[in-house]
Amino acid sequence: MINVSVFAILIPVLLSMDIFFLSISGGVTMYPYRWINSLKISSALVFAQIIAAIIGLFLGEMIQPLMGNYSLWASSLLIGFFAFKMIQEAIKTKNEQRTFLLEDQQILWFTALASSLSTLVIFVGMGMLGMDYHLSLSALLLSIVFFSQLGLFVGSHYRPVRLGRSSKLLGGVLMLILVILNYLL
Repeated sequence: MINVSVFAILIPVLLSMDIFFLSISGGVTMYPYRWINSLKISSALVFAQIIAAIIGLFLGEMIQPLMGNYSLWASSLLIGFFAFKMIQEAIKTKNEQRTFLLEDQQILWFTALASSLSTLVIFVGMGMLGMDYHLSLSALLLSIVFFSQLGLFVGSHYRPVRLGRSSKLLGGVLMLILVILNYLL
């Protein structure tokens, strides 16, 4: 049997893999890539995830699992809604240099909050299991910073051509594909 401490590290790291794919779609819209801008995006994602994890840990100690699969539907609907919003804005936007996660703070924060709903639910379960708070929160923090920075870098540097305003469209489409794949896999 695997030690509970291993799960306290492994679960947050695996959970933060979603941030990697979300960050790739955000990185596609970043032009030019600037480390300080990617740090701002990572900070928003980390803040939302850590707050959700802390709330989840404390709720997990107080309640039994009543949420079921509703959090998955809610987070998917929110991310899907903002993916459609990104696609719609990309179609009507003329500015070639617009970056959705930097210039549209509303999309950044709603995306961060929507992505943190699964963290909330998973950490409710971890709270019910009495897992080590410090270890799991540290693992979550470090893995989100790492995966979000990596995703933003990969998304902004490794694409065949600069897509201009179409990059926002591609970012929205990638986010929508991730929501769909979430249910298929």
